[in-house]
Formats: sequence, C-alpha cells, structure tokens
Amino acid sequence: MLQKLKSISWDKRVTRAGFLQPKAILCEGVILPINLTKNVQIKSNHSAWIHNLNIYEDNNYETEFKAAFAEDKLWTLQLISVFDNLTNQKNNLIQNLSNHTLQNFLAYAELLKQIQKFYVIAVPLTNFCEKELKKANLQPQDFAIPIKPLDIHAFHQSKKPLKEFAWIKTFYNIVEPLKKEDLIKAEATHITTPQIPKTHNHLIHGLQVAIFVRNRIKELSQQLWFAVDPLAETLASQLNISKHDFFHLTVQEVVASLEINQTTISHDELEKRKNCFVVGKIDGNDLLMSGAKAQTIVDAFSEKKTSKEVKGTTASNGKAKGKVKVLLSLDDKKAFNRGDILVTTMTTPDFLPLMAKASAIITDEGGLSCHAAIVSRELNIPCIIGTGNATKVLKDNQHIEIDADKGIVTPL
Repeated sequence: MLQKLKSISWDKRVTRAGFLQPKAILCEGVILPINLTKNVQIKSNHSAWIHNLNIYEDNNYETEFKAAFAEDKLWTLQLISVFDNLTNQKNNLIQNLSNHTLQNFLAYAELLKQIQKFYVIAVPLTNFCEKELKKANLQPQDFAIPIKPLDIHAFHQSKKPLKEFAWIKTFYNIVEPLKKEDLIKAEATHITTPQIPKTHNHLIHGLQVAIFVRNRIKELSQQLWFAVDPLAETLASQLNISKHDFFHLTVQEVVASLEINQTTISHDELEKRKNCFVVGKIDGNDLLMSGAKAQTIVDAFSEKKTSKEVKGTTASNGKAKGKVKVLLSLDDKKAFNRGDILVTTMTTPDFLPLMAKASAIITDEGGLSCHAAIVSRELNIPCIIGTGNATKVLKDNQHIEIDADKGIVTPL
C-alpha cells in the first residue's frame, strides 16, 4: 500500500487532530462527483488521512474551471444556493438529532459527506481565480473576502455566545466547551474592496465564493459534530464502549455492530486506531490501516524541513513584536495572553477566541481562502500564512518580530 500511495501525486492540505470516523466520512465525500455547469463535472479518485495529515489528489482542475467559465461566467454563484440548501438541511437535521436513533446518525453522516465534498474544489478554485487575476494585473488580496457573511462574523456581537456559538471549538468530533474566558471583545475592521472591473467580475466572484465555501464547509461541519455528540454517546452505550471508541468506528462498522448489539471491532484494534491510523478511498476502494502498519505510512509522509528561516505569504499587512505561543491544537493547555503571537499549523473557527487576543498570526499552511487570512484581515492584525515550518522552528515564549508586509519573521 505504501508503494501505491507514494505513486499518487498528493496535495497535502491540512494537519488536524481528530477521530477516525469523521475523517473516513470526509474521504467518502471527497470522491463524490461535482457538477460545475451542465456540461462540466469534476471527480476525484483518491483521498486519505494519514492519521492527522489530510491528503488530496493533486488536481488543480484548471481545464475544468476554464470550461465552466466559458459555459457560464457566473457559475460559481450557484454554489451560494447550494450552501443555503445545505444550511437548511443542517438546521432541520439538528432539530431531529435529539432522537437518538441509528437513522439520524446515518442522516448526519450522509449530510456531512454532501457538505465536505465541495472542499475538493474550494482551494483549487481560489488558486485558479488568484492566478487569473494576477495575469490581469489585479491584486487578489484586494478582493479576498467571503462573498457573504459567515456565522463567525457575529461571534463577538452575540448577546448569547455561550449558547449560540457553543460549537465553535469543536472539530472532528473533539468537543471543547466554550467558556466565559474565551469571550474576548474584538472589533472587526470593515474591509472595503476596490470597484470590481466588469471584465473580470466572474473571477472576483469566483474567488469570493471559494473563500466563502471553504469556510462555510468548516462551520457547517463543526455544528454537526457538536450536535451529534449526545447521539453518539447513546449509541456508544448501546455497544458498551466509550464515546471515544465509538468515534474510531467507521459508519459501516457502527451499523454492523448495532445489528448484533456489540462492537464488531476488537478492543486491541480500537487501541491501535487510537495510536495511529490511515483511512481513505483509493480508486474507489476503502483504505483502513492501524497500529504499526499505519505508522509506517505516517513516517513515510512526514516532512522534515531543515530550514531555520521562517517566511511565507502575506495574508494581512502590518508589523508586530511579541512572544510566541505554538499551538498545534486546542488540546495544548497553554496560557495564551493578549498580545502573544499565535503560531499554528492552520486556524479554524475553534481558534477564534485565541485569535482575538493575538497581536499577530503565523501558520504553516493556508492560502488566500484560509480562515487565518480572512479573520486576520477582519481583526486588522498582521498575518503570515504558508510558512511550511513555523511550528517546527519557532519556540514557545521566543520573542520575535513579524513583518507581514514582506512575509518574514525575525527572532529578537
């Protein structure tokens, strides 16, 4: 299997902690076909999680995007209606999840697939529109905002944030309670964009739709993961296993286990999955490995970047000095004080309370559509993305200066 995986050209998207079950569901979603226009469809053949590393088939879909824009210049705007419909489905399902039935669990898994399948195009579409705008001598950063507001835009203005945004620190079925100390007041900066040239409005709309879609996928998924937690607790108790063990079962294993009222997976296998797993879809076939075999794959895909220089892409202009706090996930129980510089692999809405405290943000991953880029611009704080090595080179409590205008970091 290692040889097969190595033979595929991969786009290494994100590094995120989480359980096997949601990652397996996402891999099933990613290989679903997507109709861009009447005559243009895209289809991905491979997707996998190498434990905490998410890898996608390395497709830029440039040919498909060009064909879609040739057929319908405003085809990307149809994605807004698609996500409005997915939002309605999510709201209706969450109301029904109080009934702790297998049917509702399966409905949750299916909706999660339908939401997550669009992630396969969100990043490539952002990159395509960015590239085409640069060819036209336009600066993509000037237009890099979501085409419509996201839920997180109302976080700091909410009168009942602990209730309305209880989901915000949930990811891949890891539920972290939102606390009063997370409610940091921060005034978002209104971003004005230049007048959109009519000759390129389809590319700008495409960029803004892609930014919206990428971040909306995360919000809807987080809300579902938060809402399904009590149902999972009930189903786990029926199988006489812990909720955490339940989240290391695939959906198919959940169904099979409930049919006989006990888990079909051994305790030893569940322990192996907790330590290390590889899950995905390769040429339409299921991939699932655990323990030492999976660790071999993880080791083979681990990158060892030796450069001590930290530089990346400007997401939000500005300069700042401060103390580094490296957080690989919200499981890192570190004191994060106002004015600290947040260094992480990539931010998501669960990081929002910390981002409101930060004087600057540095990430290993990300592009113009990523969460860190959007929020840092709204909070008007310097941000450098896509460094590739910030979390490995920078150390906790190290004093640094960040010059986001140039995309460089300097130790003090």
